[in-house]
Amino acid sequence: MVESFIVNALDESFEVKEELETEPSSMYCCTFCSYSSKYKQNVKRHKQNAHAPGNNAETKHFTMFLCDQCGSVFKTAGGLNIHYKGKHTQEFRFKCKVCDRGFNTLWNYRGHITTHEPVLRHRCDVCDKTFAYKETLKQHITSVHTSETSIIICSKEGCGASCNSQKSLKEHFLAVHGGRVLNFSIDISENVDDHEVQPSFNITLRPNIVNGSEEQEIEEAEDDSTEGDKSEEEAIDIGPGVKRITTKNIDKFISEQPLLVYRDCLLMLANTNTEQICTMSDCNRQVDLKTETIGSAFYITWVCREGHILNKWCSQPLLNRAMHCGDLMLASATVSSGNDFQKMELFCKILGLPILNSSTFSKIQKSYIVPSIEEYWLKHLEDIYTEFSRKEIVVLGDSRMDHCTHSCTHTCTYTLMEMETKRILCIVTMDEPMTEGKGTSLEKRCFEKGLKILTDAGLNIIEVVTDSHPQIRALMKKPQYASIKHSFDIWHGLKNLGKKIIKGCIIFFFLVAGFSKRGKENILLLEWTKEIMNHYWHCASVSKNEGEFKGSWFKILHHVVNEHTWLLSYDDSFDNNKCNHGPLSEERENKYMEKGSDAHTALRYIVMDIRLLKDIPYYLNCRSISDLESFQNLISAYTSEPHVYRPDMYRVRNQLAALDHNIHIGRPALTKDNGAPRFQREFNQKSSRWSVQEIKVKKRYPHLSAVVHSILTARLNNDVG
Repeated sequence: MVESFIVNALDESFEVKEELETEPSSMYCCTFCSYSSKYKQNVKRHKQNAHAPGNNAETKHFTMFLCDQCGSVFKTAGGLNIHYKGKHTQEFRFKCKVCDRGFNTLWNYRGHITTHEPVLRHRCDVCDKTFAYKETLKQHITSVHTSETSIIICSKEGCGASCNSQKSLKEHFLAVHGGRVLNFSIDISENVDDHEVQPSFNITLRPNIVNGSEEQEIEEAEDDSTEGDKSEEEAIDIGPGVKRITTKNIDKFISEQPLLVYRDCLLMLANTNTEQICTMSDCNRQVDLKTETIGSAFYITWVCREGHILNKWCSQPLLNRAMHCGDLMLASATVSSGNDFQKMELFCKILGLPILNSSTFSKIQKSYIVPSIEEYWLKHLEDIYTEFSRKEIVVLGDSRMDHCTHSCTHTCTYTLMEMETKRILCIVTMDEPMTEGKGTSLEKRCFEKGLKILTDAGLNIIEVVTDSHPQIRALMKKPQYASIKHSFDIWHGLKNLGKKIIKGCIIFFFLVAGFSKRGKENILLLEWTKEIMNHYWHCASVSKNEGEFKGSWFKILHHVVNEHTWLLSYDDSFDNNKCNHGPLSEERENKYMEKGSDAHTALRYIVMDIRLLKDIPYYLNCRSISDLESFQNLISAYTSEPHVYRPDMYRVRNQLAALDHNIHIGRPALTKDNGAPRFQREFNQKSSRWSVQEIKVKKRYPHLSAVVHSILTARLNNDVG
């Protein structure tokens, strides 16, 4: 088992002496050389190593012991024997009762036992607190139970932090104030024999920092006034396991990597107890930690130096086929919140947070997010259709044109809304390739498809309100839509009327009257534009048929010339020959026109325009699609204009906007303490006017949890991909 051989000692030489020099009685000396020690065991070990049989001090050779199993070399036979029993025969003198590990020395055995349950052998005589090590007990007695404690007060103005030692004061000063230390040592002692206890203070300026006192005062004068508050915050004991960031370690903090960690996984890690020595296959090698980042997940692996894996921890739960839950949730949250991956990637890059790559995001989006959101949207529509199945409804329709798809052409989004409840009934998206490249028919095709979806669902539509699109007007004249009344948006009608007035004034000014004084006087018609448009809206709101509308509409020709009664009415009634307003004040903003003037003649051509009169039946119900135009702004929050989406993703993002609108349409208003509603001012850039709007409660997005649940279910039920 044991083989001895001779090696050349280059590091140390020994010289043999025949006569031993006299040593003090307290020292133990070697009988072969001049080596001496005050410990007998050291001299004995020296003789075994340096003067064992076979050693030759003159040739500087000595005997070594070789293990024939693994080739390890030992200086003594005892060391080789302990190695052979522990590594090759597994004969241990001491065995742990907890983990069955073996040891051949009592020192190693006792040290291992403390790793399972520290033995508190040392007890404080004052407070009976126990400690594992004697040095810890000494520190406890010095810092807690000494009768005269040396307290060092921080000299920073407004700080007042106290420290127990000069070392702790320096650490405090560098961490909090970032400067040199100027402190006082205050010895506090009490005379307990006196009836009136009065502490005595012995204040001493530290001599090693007196030279920096003047410099310190200058620095204090330059400090901010908030330094005292900062020092109080820094003095709070936050615990040894909580890191604090200071100005000296900002760079290190920025370079650290935040992680997306789930709470249950973190608690699992906190409760993990892993051995520091490998226990697999009697390896007994040291265990190291290896970390790895995969997507948004962080892995910790306990592996020994022989490659044995003792434990493995992940910051996120795993779905089927080893997909990290955080990756799927990040992709779902990005789409559901209306963000795009490029913005989210930049956000996480600045934060230093690892996330999934763009290819994984696209696969998750295509395979799980798009189908799940569309399925949820269809179920939502089924509930709405069931609610309106036995009701007569009025539908509002409006379009939106974008360039947000990969086709690089116009994409039309057409929305149909129920008028009373303001809920979205259908949303259709199409681009030019779907219409054989005919971009002019996009709005008509989307409207036709949406109307067919509603009729196929069994909804009883009695009226459809749109803008004055000529193709939709022609479509609604077909026999299959004869039972549905078609109306135009009153605001679009007023806008077109205003354009006619402005256009008529410009044409008359430049072409008819030229730049003469007569032409400039006829600009008076422009000052009446607002009143004429308001009168048109009034006619639409009070008229029940086309005759009443015309009878009220033509009254404006008399009113603008200060003529408020006339001989004959313009409809079948005989008493509709006067203005409907009350008494007028003498102070007026607009001047009256002269009857028969060029301005009055131009107004008569506009009011009696044949195309304008033909459109009167479309405005009799005075409908407006302004609520749909507000919904278009919500679509912009889910489809950012510069970004380009695939057609399916563009469709899904519009559906998310519709879900957001329908879920939060009935939000109540915020109220004050007295119950009154709260309002805020809003500025309209188009009209350059301020308006007062009611403040609604914040959105809660209850539907998004169901959408995410559907996405997770789709992934777990998918066995391929």
